[in-house]
Amino acid sequence: MNPRRLAARTGPAGLAALVAVAVLGSAGGAVAGTMVTGAQVKNGSLTGRDLRDGSVAGADVGDGSLTGADVGDGSLTGGDVADGSLSSSDLADEAGVWAAGGDQPASASANDGVQATATFTTEKGFLQVTGTLEAEDEAGNAGFGNVLYRVVVDGRRATPVHHLEFVAPGVTVPGAVTTVVPVAAGPHTVTLLTTEAGTGSVVQSRELTVAYAPSGGGTVTIS
Repeated sequence: MNPRRLAARTGPAGLAALVAVAVLGSAGGAVAGTMVTGAQVKNGSLTGRDLRDGSVAGADVGDGSLTGADVGDGSLTGGDVADGSLSSSDLADEAGVWAAGGDQPASASANDGVQATATFTTEKGFLQVTGTLEAEDEAGNAGFGNVLYRVVVDGRRATPVHHLEFVAPGVTVPGAVTTVVPVAAGPHTVTLLTTEAGTGSVVQSRELTVAYAPSGGGTVTIS
C-alpha cells in the first residue's frame, strides 16, 4: 500500500503508533547489529576501568583464573571466604616460638644426658635455637668433672660441642649456645644434650628456646 495513502487514512493516534514502530524497528536492528560478545573481545584487552562496579559476579569468573595479584590488599574479609575452603597451605607462614627446660638438679650423664626437648611442626624455614644451662661439680664427690653440651636438631648435631669448665667444687657455672638452622616442612625435635667428662657433675637448671621464621637465615626475632 502507498505510504501516503495509509497516512492519509490513519488518524493522529494511529500515525503516532506507526512512527513508534518504525523507530523501534530501526533501533532494534542497530542494537542487534552492534551487540558485542565475549568471543569478540581480545584476551587481555579489558581492564578494571572498562567494567562497571558490581557488574561482575562470581559466575563470570573462571575457576582458578584469579591469583593474589588480582585481589587488592585488604579488599577481602572473613565474610568473603567460605567456611572450610582454606587449608594451611593457603595461609602465610607465621613465626612461632617453643620452650622447654627446668630447674631441678639432674645428672649431666656420661652418655648424652637429655636436659630439654622441644617438639613441634613447621613449614619450610629457619629455626633459631638457644640452649642455656647451669652446672656444678658437687662438693664431696670424688674427682673433678666437667660438662660438654650441644644442641641436636632432628637427630643431627646443630652446634659444636661446648665445654663447661668448673672453677671449684660446689660452684655453679653457666653455659649458653645459639644457632640458626634451616629446616624443611614437617615435624621437628630439638634437644639440649650434655655429657659428663669426669664424675660428680650436676646440671642445676636448663632452658631450651626455639624460634621459627618462614624466611631469613640470620637471627630470628620473635616480638
